[in-house]
Amino acid sequence: HYVKKFEEETNLKAYLLVDISRSMTYGQDGVTKLDYARYLAASLTYLMLRQRDSVGVATIGAGITEYVPPRGSPAHLRAVMDVLERVEPEPDTKLGAALHDLSTRLVRRGLIVVLSDLLDEPDEVLRALRLLRHRKHDVVVFHIMDEAELTFPFREPLVFRDVETGDTLAAQPSQLRASYLDAVQAFMERYRAGCAAHGMDYRLMSTATPFDDALFAYLSRRGG
Repeated sequence: HYVKKFEEETNLKAYLLVDISRSMTYGQDGVTKLDYARYLAASLTYLMLRQRDSVGVATIGAGITEYVPPRGSPAHLRAVMDVLERVEPEPDTKLGAALHDLSTRLVRRGLIVVLSDLLDEPDEVLRALRLLRHRKHDVVVFHIMDEAELTFPFREPLVFRDVETGDTLAAQPSQLRASYLDAVQAFMERYRAGCAAHGMDYRLMSTATPFDDALFAYLSRRGG
């Protein structure tokens, strides 16, 4: 009884929040941001269960579309994988509102891991993340971006399509590149600074890079 009680009090509860918005379906080299988020969530789940931590997962669309509460048994990996394998992108996602909703549900403090491209109003998202911190959760944000979104490698005239709205824009990439990269840097810095100001861990993850940085971030928070 006492050993079980001690483990319940010392083992971590982690909540993996996976953004399934339509913008997450973008990918230039075969792996979309959503694929990357799913693979990363599966890797983190496996590692957390090996550490004897409890892990749950929620998918975020217009609201919380699926939720599997944290469990610590090795068999729980299958339940998490089932959710990750059957996700369907949502056309209308409100990340900030969904995070705010989730913050009212999570009573026991734990580690909140957000896997998202953060393409929502930064003020709303950061406000919701601050509320999670106010409720004593540790928060790690994995900002998942496709490598092409970070480098804008396009050279030939293209028609760009907004994956959320379907709107199109014909453009000469050379005329857009500098202003686009400036805007992306400002966007990422807004989140980085907003997270740092409230003790949250912000990690930019390109879909072209391995998961090592993400797994290390978890182990650092875990104290492992």
